[in-house]
Amino acid sequence: MGGGSTVVATGNIVRCYEKEFKEMGIDLSQEFKEAENEIPIRLSTKEIQASGSRAIYEAALSLGYQMETMPKAIDQQKCIKCGLCINGCKQGAKWTAKNYLNQAVKQGAVVRYDSRVEEVLIDQGQAYGVRGVNAEDEFEYEADKVILAAGGLGTPVILQNSKINNTDVGKKAG
Repeated sequence: MGGGSTVVATGNIVRCYEKEFKEMGIDLSQEFKEAENEIPIRLSTKEIQASGSRAIYEAALSLGYQMETMPKAIDQQKCIKCGLCINGCKQGAKWTAKNYLNQAVKQGAVVRYDSRVEEVLIDQGQAYGVRGVNAEDEFEYEADKVILAAGGLGTPVILQNSKINNTDVGKKAG
């Protein structure tokens, strides 16, 4: 589905594996900053915290634990605390990657659903398309720009199938 796990997540926005990537020679700090500037991130407030979350927070404090509020990509003016974030936020309060997808489509991108990309087509170090299968048959799509966004499990497999020259692709970090 378009938007991937951001559609069914609870709007939490945290950096992850930054140190592990850096140890492999991949510095994503600038990309993290860029994303954090583009995505409307705000610390969660009492106004959008469900009663259960609030109770856990208060209990932890009473036991002497230091609790921090979670950075969220939620428009707190639209959030009604329904607890249904994982169903795709019918209020439109939660930011998802579909925001980017919708912008890309408005600018001419073509999205193909029900298709499984198996390989990125590469010539002289440049991606120029993808190869895969759908319900009807095998396909090849060529494009000036290729964005591979198959999630944390799908992307490494596609990169391995594409014979990307990086022995760390698909390996567990750390």
